Amino acid sequence: LASLMERLASSAQDNPEIVAQFVAVDAFGKLRAGCKSIIASQPSMDAHDRLQMHAALMGFVTAVHRDRLDYVDDVLGACADALNAPGGNDEKDSKENSSDERGDRGGIEGGSEDAGPPMIVSDQKGVRQLHALLTVPLDTYDVVSVLGLSNYPRVMSLLQPTNLRQMAMTIVKSVIREPEGAVSDATQAETLFRFISVLIKDRESVAEEIDEEDFEEEQNAVARLVHALQSGDSDTQYRLLVASRKHFGQGGPRRLKHTLPPLAHEAMRLGRSLLARARADSEAGDSGAAAAATVPTGPMGPALKKILQFLHQTISALAAAPVSRHEQAMRLFLEAAQLADASGMEPVAYEFFERAMTIYEDEISDSAAQRSALSCVVGALHSCVGFTAESRETLVHKTTAYSARLLKKPDQVRAVADCAHLFWGPDGVDGAARDATSTVTCLKKALKIAGGVQQASLGGVGGGGGDALRLFIEVLNKYLYFFERGCPGVDASILQGLLEIINGELAGEEHGVAPDIQAYYGATVRHIKHQKLKGGEIGARYQAISL
Repeated sequence: LASLMERLASSAQDNPEIVAQFVAVDAFGKLRAGCKSIIASQPSMDAHDRLQMHAALMGFVTAVHRDRLDYVDDVLGACADALNAPGGNDEKDSKENSSDERGDRGGIEGGSEDAGPPMIVSDQKGVRQLHALLTVPLDTYDVVSVLGLSNYPRVMSLLQPTNLRQMAMTIVKSVIREPEGAVSDATQAETLFRFISVLIKDRESVAEEIDEEDFEEEQNAVARLVHALQSGDSDTQYRLLVASRKHFGQGGPRRLKHTLPPLAHEAMRLGRSLLARARADSEAGDSGAAAAATVPTGPMGPALKKILQFLHQTISALAAAPVSRHEQAMRLFLEAAQLADASGMEPVAYEFFERAMTIYEDEISDSAAQRSALSCVVGALHSCVGFTAESRETLVHKTTAYSARLLKKPDQVRAVADCAHLFWGPDGVDGAARDATSTVTCLKKALKIAGGVQQASLGGVGGGGGDALRLFIEVLNKYLYFFERGCPGVDASILQGLLEIINGELAGEEHGVAPDIQAYYGATVRHIKHQKLKGGEIGARYQAISL
């Protein structure tokens, strides 16, 4: 019978005109009755043979009746009853009122009261058949509609825990493959999470040994799933995030480091879209602090506050998890601080920066990681223009102090030079910092530390003259940046002196200069020449520099 159904399905695919004939003679009803009759006449039939027939019947339905999702549910129900899956009697009771409308299909649902225990499928062939039976509808119809079928969970309950994980992964991958917005409301999300619960939380009273690689693959897939939960309505999108957070929060510390970061990113994306709408709706064409000041009192203010609160809870949970990615949590706090600053919520932005700096102080000890983290802090703080003078001074002071305390001198040079940006904010933005004296002070301090590296190399301490030369070139590029932006105190004489130091170092290198340093300095010189030829105010400023 299974072979017959497979041949009929193949014929329907090759010859679409046959489909009408199958429908006219009610081929599905006859084949379904045949499956039921065979199982009834052979009570000892094993699970594999029962599954083989229903898998073939499912193939026939999807080939002939693609528009009849209720037939798919019939096949799943018949299979569940044939394998004594739980829920049959409850299913029958819940559908009693609609049995007249279902006609002769009514005998498929509902299990026998004395049907016996469920036939849990564990043999390899049976698992393969059951997996195919559950996968075919996912490949044919949209995932949300399939998961909404009443008999789909009954069939899934026949799988062993290990095989259940594989089926849950198949569902996750099906959702990811769907077009954006396949899961577009909280009810659909709840249904989805119920089916993949084996992946997002530990099962009670079930001891499972999971390979670490498999676990990582599963959690990465669940993390990608977050980006597939999309709605065009901002309130619905927020509810999707809350529903996801509720389920992921039950996953334990091993899972949180995978599942919470994408939630935070999606919340920030939602926040930025609301902020863009708020600014578009505003009549004022201001930018920076002036534009941000109008957001909290506008129509988007309450929604942005909820998103920022959600971000605080989510990132705090990530930072507090025993198995945590502290550097990632710190970066997420900094991104959230930028969103809060752009939304005109200065106290919230300050709190986010405080949390980020606490993680830096308490959890990040590796020197390379500290250097990278400080770059992120400087970049985030540079873009924020809504702080009061007192708050900004506190944050800037902490950042410069962290930079000066880095273990390695080259790292100190780069970090201190980066801090100069904290005193000279973005161009064309209201409220941006413009402290030329402090900017020059940072650059001079970086140059002084680089000079110390040079002296140490001459005394045979450190990594050699190449390190000092590279640092001088990096500081030169920082000076050029502020020179082009007209920062008072950064003039051509300072640049000329720095060029002479570098040229002297190049001439004094006995063993030659590393190719990457030569290329770096060559690109810097070409930039200066280009600016000299540019004309206008910038070109006139560069004319005083002699190469």
